[in-house]
Amino acid sequence: MKRILYVLTLWVCVSSITFAQTSDVRFNRDIRPILSEYCYKCHGFDKNARKGNLRLDTEEGAKDKRNSTAPFVSKSLEHSVAWQRITAKDSALRMPPASMGKTMKPKELAILKRWIEQGAKWEGHWAYQPVVRVNPPQIGGVYAQWSKNSADRFVLATLFKGGLTPSPQADKATLLRRLSLDLTGLPPKTEDVLSFLTDKRPDAYERRVDTYLSTLHYGERMAQFWLDLVRYADTVGYHGDQDVSVHPYRDYVIDSFNTNKRFDAFTREQLAGDLIPNATQEQRVATAYNRLGMMSTEGGIQDKEYRAKYAVDRVKNLSITWLGSTLGCAECHSHKFDPFTQKDFYQTAAFFADLNEKGYYGGGYPNEEWGPSMRVPTPEQQTRLKQLDAEIKVQNEVISTLPDVNYQRGAAHWEAQIRELDSAKSLDWKAIKPFSATSTGGSTMTVQPDNSVVAGGKFPAFDTYEVMLPADKPIITALRLEVIGDGSLPGNGVARAGYYAALSEFQVAVQVGNEPPKSAPFESVYVSREEEGYPVMAMIDGSPKTTWASVHGRAYTFAFRLKEPIQGGKDVRLIVRLVHGAMPHHEVGRFRVSLSSVPNADTNGNGIPDNVLALIRKTRSPEEQKVVLNYYKGIAGETAALRQPLAELERDRQLLLGAIPRTLVSETTNTPRIVHILPRGNWMDDSGEVVQAAIPGFFKQPTKPKMTRLDLADWLTAKDNPLTARVFVNRMWKLYFGVGLSKSVEDFGGQGEPPLHPELLDWLAAEFVRSGWDVKHIVKLIVTTATYRQSSVTRPDLLAKDPYNRYYARQSALRLDAEFIHDAALSAGGILVDKIGGASVYPTQPAGYLSSLNFPHREWADDAGEGLRRRRLYTHWQRTFLHPALAAFDAPSREEGTCSRSTSNTPLQSLVLLNDPEFVDAARGLAALMISKEATFEARVNYGFLRVASRKASVKEIATLRTLFQQMRQYFQAKPAAVADMFSEESAKPTNAEELATYIQIARVLLNLHETITRS
Repeated sequence: MKRILYVLTLWVCVSSITFAQTSDVRFNRDIRPILSEYCYKCHGFDKNARKGNLRLDTEEGAKDKRNSTAPFVSKSLEHSVAWQRITAKDSALRMPPASMGKTMKPKELAILKRWIEQGAKWEGHWAYQPVVRVNPPQIGGVYAQWSKNSADRFVLATLFKGGLTPSPQADKATLLRRLSLDLTGLPPKTEDVLSFLTDKRPDAYERRVDTYLSTLHYGERMAQFWLDLVRYADTVGYHGDQDVSVHPYRDYVIDSFNTNKRFDAFTREQLAGDLIPNATQEQRVATAYNRLGMMSTEGGIQDKEYRAKYAVDRVKNLSITWLGSTLGCAECHSHKFDPFTQKDFYQTAAFFADLNEKGYYGGGYPNEEWGPSMRVPTPEQQTRLKQLDAEIKVQNEVISTLPDVNYQRGAAHWEAQIRELDSAKSLDWKAIKPFSATSTGGSTMTVQPDNSVVAGGKFPAFDTYEVMLPADKPIITALRLEVIGDGSLPGNGVARAGYYAALSEFQVAVQVGNEPPKSAPFESVYVSREEEGYPVMAMIDGSPKTTWASVHGRAYTFAFRLKEPIQGGKDVRLIVRLVHGAMPHHEVGRFRVSLSSVPNADTNGNGIPDNVLALIRKTRSPEEQKVVLNYYKGIAGETAALRQPLAELERDRQLLLGAIPRTLVSETTNTPRIVHILPRGNWMDDSGEVVQAAIPGFFKQPTKPKMTRLDLADWLTAKDNPLTARVFVNRMWKLYFGVGLSKSVEDFGGQGEPPLHPELLDWLAAEFVRSGWDVKHIVKLIVTTATYRQSSVTRPDLLAKDPYNRYYARQSALRLDAEFIHDAALSAGGILVDKIGGASVYPTQPAGYLSSLNFPHREWADDAGEGLRRRRLYTHWQRTFLHPALAAFDAPSREEGTCSRSTSNTPLQSLVLLNDPEFVDAARGLAALMISKEATFEARVNYGFLRVASRKASVKEIATLRTLFQQMRQYFQAKPAAVADMFSEESAKPTNAEELATYIQIARVLLNLHETITRS
């Protein structure tokens, strides 16, 4: 009961502050939300749903006089028919009708009554009115010097109306921590905190703002909020949720914020970079925005249906991201609460009808064919690629110009060898059963009845398989390796995890009797196809860093041709090694080795193509002789010295192509799709009107007869567009205060919340446009306000009058977003990798984590090295199976755009902080730093607190942690085996393992503190 009374008291207090500020009732702020909630469904924008031919969403309709009455009559409740119906005692007459299930609250009735009595003054919807740069209010008295810039004066004026005063400035350590987290997503470095505390310069704070705005981590922090909006992910979402390469777009966003690309250019490049004359690579990469929606490769879908789905998603995202509007609600009918018509929806969709896209992407699985894409090379890569192409062309010309006579003797000798082997029935490859099969990484190697070997059991990051075979042919000229699919592997594929199997080296050694094995080098390797970036030559080039890979679980067969034949025999054994050393957790799952005596054999069952063998077996015509000779030219010993450098050049080209990322891009078609208004959104019904691209009809219309995506982008950032600037600065305000000037960051329409500080919102929006759409200017303006610098400590008067801090008389204590909780922990542990951009990474997850995904079945393939310690921004974003630490801390799946994340508080979050391998890794790093930097327990704890919370520990905190330290030390002394559990496989057990393990427990507690994951 006490709690109920307390809540009621708070509600009365909140009502009182609202009441105090609304003695003059404002239509947009006070009345429009009421009418939108109770009236617009039946008397609003949608003419098809309108009852009684009565509109209350326009002044004309709301004040349309019939005799002496009208729905609302200035200063006359008696003649205001709407008021009479709303307050009618007869339930049959009362509005809204009982069938609607809504009844106006007494507070709402009182506000509506006062509005009529005050003259029923009408205002156009606040968000659709022109942005007006009003002069900041004049502030006198003791707070005249409080303001740091004009924005503060707007806040103060509103506070004073509500009988509130601002809070004192936060202490310097808190202020720096807040600023660092807000601008970079990372806590400040310990040395930065200490230096800031002693910096007495009057502009010390502003200098720190400039420092954080200039760091590359600023772009990473800003990218996170934008990627939520545009639903960026590394997978396609629908059905199998296969991988798709768009990470260059993510890097474009980071770089755009870091270089302070103006927001109007940022908009143009994403929506229509491909339409900009002489578009640069960067501008084309930006157009991946249009391709970020979900896509499907499921065989049972209808292409036309999914084109319609993609169009709906695109209109929704555009309208929410730039306009803060729910235009997507007009897909099936005109909007119930806003002036968007169904025609507006499809005219907006028509802007994108020129995009080259499909509904059903049949090649998406297994071939990653998701529509137009492009390579994104650096200038150095582009230069090197041109150089390699030129060198390959020259080398091919040298080989091709050799006359036929040069090959004839060699061809005759080779053909004689083939005939001899054919007569002896020795042409075929012979699969050899291994004497033994082992693994250096501890995998279990099982020989199958068909002489293949299957790997299972332990799954190390890197592994080398070794099989010993009898040299079961008199002469061995080549070895064939078959990488085979198996039912025990994900998706019946060839890899132990994920999409890929990758081999960095294939080696063979010969052992005669008890003599030491001798390496048998290969001259070349043949395969019928290669995957871009993974040349087959990588397996015999002696480098563990280069690798061949099988993409999407494809089976492969290779012919490795020896430089010198091997003499077989009963006492001769072959030791074959498959080295997996370039890509962690990408081991082959099943393979088989065969032997051949055919000179320069290929992978065919007889070592040469069937058509060539058939011609060798018969008397040939001159044309058939040419076929045999041309085949021989490709394997001829006469050109071996020339083919070797050519193979190396082609290997280098393939490796270079693999290092150049690809991204989806927009590509316009010559025949844009015809766009119909779909009755009730039915994709099968083409009876609706054909429409052309156009902006929503209630806005001022451009004069261009035919508009493109480029025109759309220009309109979005035109000076007379009332929404885009307001929407963006409102979201910036939310980033730094936890709630926007309008709480409804996704909806500036009738169902959204009017801004509580409308003059401030417009002043910021006008300043944004006046600055030339300068994002850093707006960010700096906000974080240098006195409002931003306030303490977040809640005072009793604020708790009573403004418990949700809507009037900004203090700062807000905000739980960090999922990405920044992770990043802060790794930063505190001193292990965060600062690398900016690049392909998404796969930090450690348990075996079987992705086992429920199909098409293909797959496993999460853990990265190694720096991939385990990148910022969470770079973690692979699987839409339908989000990384568990992201999901636990409320990150969105990004199946749709997200304007505002929810914030929960669950026990699962604490378990993540304690036990997730990345957080344990961070705790190891923090513990090692505490020990290495300080000598005493108290100093070490203080150092740990400085790293995680930017302050020293209290006496009570030190005492509590000392008790924990003693308990854990006793525990580890009693259980030495538990000490080893605190160290990963990759790290050697240190000499001070017991002490370090004990401090790891202290570090785990520090990383689990509420303060650690909160921006105060």
